[in-house]
Amino acid sequence: MRAFVVEHLAERGSGGFDTWLPEAGLDLDVHWVPADGPPPKALPGGYDALVLMGGAMGVPDDGTTHRWLHDEYALVRDAVQRHVPTLGVCLGGQVMAQALGGEVIRGRVGPEAGVRPLHLLPAAAADPLLHDLPAIVNAVQWHWDEVLTLPPGAVHLAASPAYPHQAFRVGERAWGVQFHPEAGPALTQGWARADEAALKEAGEDAYALAAEVEARWPELEATWRPVAERFAGVVRVTSG
Repeated sequence: MRAFVVEHLAERGSGGFDTWLPEAGLDLDVHWVPADGPPPKALPGGYDALVLMGGAMGVPDDGTTHRWLHDEYALVRDAVQRHVPTLGVCLGGQVMAQALGGEVIRGRVGPEAGVRPLHLLPAAAADPLLHDLPAIVNAVQWHWDEVLTLPPGAVHLAASPAYPHQAFRVGERAWGVQFHPEAGPALTQGWARADEAALKEAGEDAYALAAEVEARWPELEATWRPVAERFAGVVRVTSG
């Protein structure tokens, strides 16, 4: 099984997914936007899944600097229309929401960063990825924008006290999440360096947030690695 992975960050790497997904049988073929350019407008042949990772650029900015996001919208629509298992994380989830008819805006209550509680909604109990999580579960957040409205027909799966649209599913095989199930110490330490000033302005200590991720990484990995494995399981079933 092969997944086409779109990465947007200045440095390569998808955190825990780099090991969790291959160990679950899903090989990753990374399209790194900073070096490889705009993503394709349709999923290339030979792939069984699409994974869209996070990035500092925001969906609300795509009319100016990041015009390639429109290519990524087309890629999402192609994958979802063809019922290809798809997973969008943070920016990737926002791209999915926008591409499929939802709306993304600048976050109305400021950045949400660090280890924060998620509240699973009733629909999560029957969801293929989230069904066995507790009603309240911790996850890493690191975002400035928010999904204001979900795509038509999307199933709302999780919320946080700050931002309601934390996870959703479109159809049976496409998930968008606002949080970072994959984010461990290495990723968040890099984000802390990049965002120290912006988070300080918002009243947050970026390095303290990253340190909490490191301290709680065993708990976070125990929670989110099985979710990644279940996504690989969905790919396995659908790829035959």
